[in-house]
Amino acid sequence: QHAEQFEVVGSGPLNIICFRCIVSRSDPVELETLNRLNKQLLVAIQERGIAVVSPLVINNDTFALRMCIVNHRTQMSDMDHFMQQLLR
Repeated sequence: QHAEQFEVVGSGPLNIICFRCIVSRSDPVELETLNRLNKQLLVAIQERGIAVVSPLVINNDTFALRMCIVNHRTQMSDMDHFMQQLLR
């Protein structure tokens, strides 16, 4: 639903999702700017207590966020809330 603003940069058979904010697919942003934005996003998520998200660096130059969903009670509404908070 928000593929214009975010991209999945890695996923696997586990409950881990790696993603980053890209601002806009139709108007690409420089990698350095995206890295700074995603670092700020990580801090904001942690400081606001939205979720526990950890940093990830891909190919030594791309900063992304990694989220591991481990609570067996997590529902799609929780993920919707997380996305709403990210967009905010």
